[in-house]
Amino acid sequence: HNYDFSSIQFPVTLRDVSVFEKRNHVSVNVYGIEQVQDKETKDIKDVVYPLRISPVVNEFGTLTHINLLYLQQGDNTHYCYIRNLFSLVHTQLSKHKFRHEMCNRCFKTYHVDCAGKSALDRLREHEEFCVKFPPIKYEFPKAEVVEFDRIQHLLEVPFAAFADIECLLKDITSSQPSATTVTGSWTRDKNVHTPTCAGLYLKSNYPQLLDSNLSIFEGDSCLDHFMEEVKKICFKVEKLYRINKGIVWTPSEYEKHQAATCCELCHVEFGNTDSLKTKIADHDHLNGRKRYTLCQGCNLKLKLPNFVPIYLHNLSGYDAHFIVKKLGIHEGDIEVLAKSSENYISFSKQFEGCKVKARFLDSYRFLPDSLAKLVENSTDFPEMSRIFPNDEDRALLLRKGVYPYQYIGNWEVLEETELPPRDAFNSDLTEEPITEGDYAHAKKVWNHFGIKNLMGYTRLYLTSDIILLADLFQNYRKLSLQQYGIDPAWHYTSPGFFWEAMLKMTGVKLEIIKDIDMLQFIESGIRGGITNCIKRHAIANNPLIPERYDSQKPHNFIMYVDVNNLYGWSMSNPLPYGGFQWVEDVSSLDLLNLPPNGELGWIYDVDISYPASLHDAHSNLPFFPESMKPPGSRVNKLLTTLYDKTHYVTHFVNLQQGIKAGLIISKIHRVLQFKQSKWLEPYMNYNTNLRAQSSSAFDKDYYKLANNSVFGRSMMNKRNFKDFKLVTTEEKLMKYVNQPNFNDRFIFAENLIGVHMDRKRVLFDMPIYVGFAILELSKSWMYHLFYDRLRPSLGGRENVDLCYMDTDAFILDIKVPNTASDIYDELQKLLPDLMDFSDYPSTHKCFSSVNKKVVGKLKDETLSIPIAEFAGLRAKLYGIKFGSKSIIKAKGVKKVSVKKNIKFQDFLDTLSNQNLVYCNFHKISSKLHRVATTEHRKVALSFFDDKRQILEDRVHTLPHGYNGGKEYTLFKAPSENM
Repeated sequence: HNYDFSSIQFPVTLRDVSVFEKRNHVSVNVYGIEQVQDKETKDIKDVVYPLRISPVVNEFGTLTHINLLYLQQGDNTHYCYIRNLFSLVHTQLSKHKFRHEMCNRCFKTYHVDCAGKSALDRLREHEEFCVKFPPIKYEFPKAEVVEFDRIQHLLEVPFAAFADIECLLKDITSSQPSATTVTGSWTRDKNVHTPTCAGLYLKSNYPQLLDSNLSIFEGDSCLDHFMEEVKKICFKVEKLYRINKGIVWTPSEYEKHQAATCCELCHVEFGNTDSLKTKIADHDHLNGRKRYTLCQGCNLKLKLPNFVPIYLHNLSGYDAHFIVKKLGIHEGDIEVLAKSSENYISFSKQFEGCKVKARFLDSYRFLPDSLAKLVENSTDFPEMSRIFPNDEDRALLLRKGVYPYQYIGNWEVLEETELPPRDAFNSDLTEEPITEGDYAHAKKVWNHFGIKNLMGYTRLYLTSDIILLADLFQNYRKLSLQQYGIDPAWHYTSPGFFWEAMLKMTGVKLEIIKDIDMLQFIESGIRGGITNCIKRHAIANNPLIPERYDSQKPHNFIMYVDVNNLYGWSMSNPLPYGGFQWVEDVSSLDLLNLPPNGELGWIYDVDISYPASLHDAHSNLPFFPESMKPPGSRVNKLLTTLYDKTHYVTHFVNLQQGIKAGLIISKIHRVLQFKQSKWLEPYMNYNTNLRAQSSSAFDKDYYKLANNSVFGRSMMNKRNFKDFKLVTTEEKLMKYVNQPNFNDRFIFAENLIGVHMDRKRVLFDMPIYVGFAILELSKSWMYHLFYDRLRPSLGGRENVDLCYMDTDAFILDIKVPNTASDIYDELQKLLPDLMDFSDYPSTHKCFSSVNKKVVGKLKDETLSIPIAEFAGLRAKLYGIKFGSKSIIKAKGVKKVSVKKNIKFQDFLDTLSNQNLVYCNFHKISSKLHRVATTEHRKVALSFFDDKRQILEDRVHTLPHGYNGGKEYTLFKAPSENM
């Protein structure tokens, strides 16, 4: 072929391939090849993976298609023509050499006919789903199930550290936009943050070997000294881990060991024929204490950690930016678990010559609340008692201190010998002055401790924060070990920890799906929560609001109800755990009679017809939401539409619900069958009961988090993980830059560069079907509440309007007979089994503790205070007026700014005039790990909502796809009428 290579630069990069395609009307796929070592056999093998899959395969009709292999040796690269792709990759797919039909994107193969479909037909069906996902090499673990098997996590991590950093905020003089000269949205830096003080507290479980110790470092080199101390700790711990003290028996321990016939952990019977079943007395090598009687196999797994966890509260959002820049000072590798180039879940430093690395972790990812709130909810502070043994000292510090962050703008300020005035403690971030009580407390601390200057105050403030964090996290660990027998210090986040705790408690074995079709099939059905603004304005005519009530008009009430722990309700229902197989004869299934709570469940792939006769009845809340781009948008959103659905993947319970409501299945493509049970319910009930029994606010929050975190983990999508590296040498940088999957690089410091790589392969080892089922069942419950309970009980479609829906909440406009003076009486009479009135004042006539905190029940969000008015603009953007209060939600704007600057009237003005409402706020931002306080002006309220069609009256809306009996005119902006 005579191809046109004009405008193509050599050597040709992957990004240039698209130019070549357009000039020559061809499609080009490019594949990479790398050598991979098998973790078990240690064999080295070549693995081919997709680097670039052409997006224009079908754009020009019949195209010449070319497959190329990208070869690399050092800095030299070469494209090689692939004559037969299957011949190149078949050895990494199967031992069989006969011809398969194969997907070019994921290498899924089909070689036999199945269920009346040819291999080629099955490939075409697969490609309809596969094209929705980025091309990667699919990898699967050797294990067949997800179960609790990390028994080393039963051991306490011997040493943990806690740290914090304080900064001065230097004003920035620049030519950036000012609030007085620029209209519209803008951002500008106000203060740059510079560390002044860093502290580190090592908590040792073996004080006879290594004391718990607090170190504070001050000055412009404080982080250099901080990292030096971290390094020393790692080397000290490594030295201690070499200790191998012999077992120290008690007579009773020895007798019990001798009598044991099976392993305490895996329960296998001891035997002499298999060395892994040999009886072993497991003991702590640091102090000789007997721990377990185990089989050899379990004993070999009980290894000491190769890291020291170092916790900072809000590490990801703040402290990491300062520490990361210091990682290149010392030689040694860096590992990072990144969400983006700026946001790290965790990072580790392996110092040269040391086998124990420092693992930096964000305690906020375990204890998701402010330090002040956590301290307020806690009562046990043993580390504070150790560092501050004097009762009076400790009493002053057992609360989050206050600090004049913005006042400290240079080093000289830290030398001031008096506490700054109260207004020096004001903060742009909170937009509020500190209280008189807080300032009085600061003065008391200053005087009581005889503080000499602001650096001394900073040192004390830093010390108390670190020790308080140590106590809080140690209490969290203690409670975790008591309840689940696992130390969270092995984990990166609370979802990972509680997921493992759940696996251990339930003993469940969750099948790992290794069929790419099944995996993509389930992924296609994962959709988030529904959020819509339907009726944009409603005014109540409620006798309980006499100043607004008109007895001559029909009564209508506005009600804001929220479901108790919606996902908890779903998680207490039957969930998939294994037995996945395609149903060969889908006609054999009687969909409407399949038992929701039976031993089997099904996931359907269907085409659905939405009859026009249902459009009016379902216009508030159409069935079967879809992720799609609204008209005129380039961003996918979850929409509830009245369009017909094609290849809609859904749980059989949701499908039953929709069909019973009148929708029609026009075609069943595939059905995936699975085994299900209430395997998660015991864990949910265990935590719910403990939460009810707890008197401590800290414990209550812990057990709530224990349940919520499991849902979060079940939704973990490994496709979204970033392949991000931190490198400290030019050699390593060039190694990555020369890779074909290199994406970008970020210079953070002279000796530290971040490298973003496109992912070559993904290990699919999570049971994503659990998260799929939880999301689907939660939607089915919300539809059941709306269509089967609330609407029928409160007067039917003509009398119940849905104003707004969030994932687990409804805001309803309800017309009631004028004889009804109170909506709450109606709810109590008509829905006594559904409502939770336990949060009402005990003197309220509807108060009842019958359904207190019962999952799936509805509670009144305004706690019996009647709602006067609702105004909404779109999802996550609405206001509610009730009594002397209001609820204002404006996603994307800081809560403190919303509270202070946005009023309910602003929503009404925006609805009437389509004007934009701007909001100014401050936040802490980073760019290339340079931290600054930034001021932002952005649009907080705007009129338009593309998730639904806004009608001419600006209040009512219709879903996309509406073709019912209503005559309607869409709203047109003034510019559209010109």
